[in-house]
Amino acid sequence: MKLWGKIIGGVLGFITLGGPIGMILGLFFGHMFDKGLNQDFTPLSRDEQAQIQARFFSATFSFMGRLAKIDGHVSQQEINAAEQVMAHLGLSNQMRSQAIEYFNRGKSESFDWQGEIDLFAQATAKQPAVRQMFMEILIQSGFADGQLKHQERALLGDVATKLGFSNFMLERLILMVKAQQSFHQQRQHRGHAGTSSRVSPAAKLQQAYQLLGVSENASMAEVKKAYRKQMAQHHPDKLVAKGLPEEMIKVATEKTQEIKAAYELIADAKKSK
Repeated sequence: MKLWGKIIGGVLGFITLGGPIGMILGLFFGHMFDKGLNQDFTPLSRDEQAQIQARFFSATFSFMGRLAKIDGHVSQQEINAAEQVMAHLGLSNQMRSQAIEYFNRGKSESFDWQGEIDLFAQATAKQPAVRQMFMEILIQSGFADGQLKHQERALLGDVATKLGFSNFMLERLILMVKAQQSFHQQRQHRGHAGTSSRVSPAAKLQQAYQLLGVSENASMAEVKKAYRKQMAQHHPDKLVAKGLPEEMIKVATEKTQEIKAAYELIADAKKSK
């Protein structure tokens, strides 16, 4: 456990800002420094990358099946959603068959989901961005039929806990995914002649803030910081280098497009004030 950031930050905060408040602030920024030290920036070996890719692929489709079956009935919408993901990723026949096998395994009552997520957690212990992408895909899968049911939310909570996400962070990711889906649908609507969006400009702007994970009162500097962080976390090349299967590049690319669209919408709105 690294403590030097906290120690140095606490001392400097006490000296420069004065008193216990300065020390507390120093400890906080020192903690953030320690978190940075705890990240592993060593390039992955081919074996490590292959292991993460295999675990990601297996866990993704297995948990899609688990989410679909958790309320006791797999709806046609959930089946269609899984098939759309497979088609969208351009899987080869062999990989498609493997994805279907994982999906069906996830639906089985005997599926050891805790064992599956433990293996994924072990493989991605030093790859928080890959874990977040996994959670986002699962959340999106949970909304396949238009709503996130209680059982689905409970499973997502259990998975999030095993991967080190707090309940607050999970709720934030849920809001971000909902906003991202809405942005994606609106972009598709604009691509079809005669199709109009039912979302009001105010609601669309609210979704943009949610997508970036900032409040509507955030300054432009805070919005820009959140935008850069989101773009860095979802950059396709970076994610692939960290072990994201290459088949998932399309998903990551779409997310960066929605993040950029949300940022531009907020920037334009702030300029017009």
